[in-house]
Amino acid sequence: MVDASLALIIASQVLFYIACILGILAMRRRLRQDIERNNASPMREALMEHQTYHINPNSRVDCGEDHITYFFTAGRIVGRALLEGVPWGFHFTLPLLKILLGFPVGLDDIELIDPVMYRNLVWLVRNADVESLALDFSVTIQDAHSARVVDLVPGGSKLQVTDANKRDYVQKRARFLLVESVSEQLHAFLTGFYDLVPMELLYLFDPEEFDFLLSGSDVIDAADWERHTKHSSNLKDSHAPGLSKQRIAGFN
Repeated sequence: MVDASLALIIASQVLFYIACILGILAMRRRLRQDIERNNASPMREALMEHQTYHINPNSRVDCGEDHITYFFTAGRIVGRALLEGVPWGFHFTLPLLKILLGFPVGLDDIELIDPVMYRNLVWLVRNADVESLALDFSVTIQDAHSARVVDLVPGGSKLQVTDANKRDYVQKRARFLLVESVSEQLHAFLTGFYDLVPMELLYLFDPEEFDFLLSGSDVIDAADWERHTKHSSNLKDSHAPGLSKQRIAGFN
């Protein structure tokens, strides 16, 4: 009777685990489809060639007034997938991974999200007479319906950018783009993620290692696959193994 009860408990745990995995896969597929369509998605593609995704600063317009709920839910989905060892089919931007781990972000991280803005800010740092550009410590935020001015410092719209304070301006502009412009969304995403994932579990990882944990590797090692593949005896004289090897190699 004890053995039967133990078997029942184990079976129920296995079924629960399978249900969790299937649920994660379904939620991951739905989230990925929303992101790839770039339609009413909490995330947006940062750089086409890198196929990485970052927080969508216009999520309120794209997703509606309950957009913050989407970020909280997305954070929980990502956290649960990490704990269950289910890799994602896409990658988050390196700056977002840094923020998730508590690493500092700065000017260099902008290149991975907005290369044009990055080049402009680098030019600003390296060149003199920036007063001629008539810049101030504010940014204009444009959405589908209106534009609004946000001060980077108190009274920033009245504070001119000069050669003396341009580095401070660049630092604050970078922080605004990476953190402050998406602070509500980030807070919800982080809350959902760390509701499930103990923070101390991630202390040992850097952003690149964390990316590998979340998304796995995009590189398929055909030689390693071949070394660890065993073919049944009836395929000995078949062309199937060779064709499979070619197809696997072609995925890269």
